[in-house]
Amino acid sequence: MRSLSVYLLPLILILACPSCTKSGGHQRATNTDTASIIGTWTWAYQTKKAWFDTSGSAALIPSTTGINRTLVFDTAGRFTIIHNDSIFRDSVNFEPDYLMLTEPVLLLPGSAPETDTAFYQVGFGIVGCAFTDTTTLTIQNVPYQVILTADTLLVHGDPCLSRVVDIYIRQH
Repeated sequence: MRSLSVYLLPLILILACPSCTKSGGHQRATNTDTASIIGTWTWAYQTKKAWFDTSGSAALIPSTTGINRTLVFDTAGRFTIIHNDSIFRDSVNFEPDYLMLTEPVLLLPGSAPETDTAFYQVGFGIVGCAFTDTTTLTIQNVPYQVILTADTLLVHGDPCLSRVVDIYIRQH
């Protein structure tokens, strides 16, 4: 009778072979990969297109609003925002809105920008009443629906309430 190792050795080799194949280059980061958001991002504009807005109102941009926002995502899961506008969505709950501009636009008093820090996590799930899972970015328990590409970060609020999208561009 042969030993059990004679039968197990070929099985182990067969199962191990697919993991030994070399890929044709480096793997591309997916939009749910935390590494793909690490870096510095600058706010470029807000589309300003709510579901109920049929006026075709213009986008909000730094030159017309005076708002400057810089986001920094580091490898330790720490998020920093350097900004000159209010990041509070509502005056009752004081829920911070780190990534979406608040309406009406409120600039902070004085000329020095404010720096706030928090923790972030990139994931996959549902935000608001969305019907499908999407890339999510959670900052201090505040979820955002995002689309992340190599150098553009599109941030959606709750898709049930609006189609407003804030766009950030990666600094190189």
